[in-house]
Amino acid sequence: MASRAVATKLRIKSGQRVCVLGAPEGITDALGLPADIELSTALDGTYDVILAFAVRMADLRATVDALRAGLAPNGKLWVSYPKLEAARKRGMASDISRDTMWSVFREHGLEGVAMISVDELWSAMRFREAG
Repeated sequence: MASRAVATKLRIKSGQRVCVLGAPEGITDALGLPADIELSTALDGTYDVILAFAVRMADLRATVDALRAGLAPNGKLWVSYPKLEAARKRGMASDISRDTMWSVFREHGLEGVAMISVDELWSAMRFREAG
């Protein structure tokens, strides 16, 4: 039931086109996605929900415009990043935080509007058009 809650928190609904990018092994199954979504792991069109996993700020900066372009009208963009303490305990080097993401996405006309915990390692922030 807890995994279903993650898909619900991500606002993923039946029948939607969903793109999950850069997901670590096993995480997509743990999200509890509805069975009847159209799931992709590459940006090859527009999507109702995009969930992009990122560890390095440089990689995220390089994909912001593509992520934005991949959203359907009223689509939801989530960016998942490692929680600082959990990443350190696992020896994972990451330079992404909530604050660094805000500044980068603001430069691209997007603003952070919600945050969730995906699991013990990953948090996610939802972005929308600023204004």
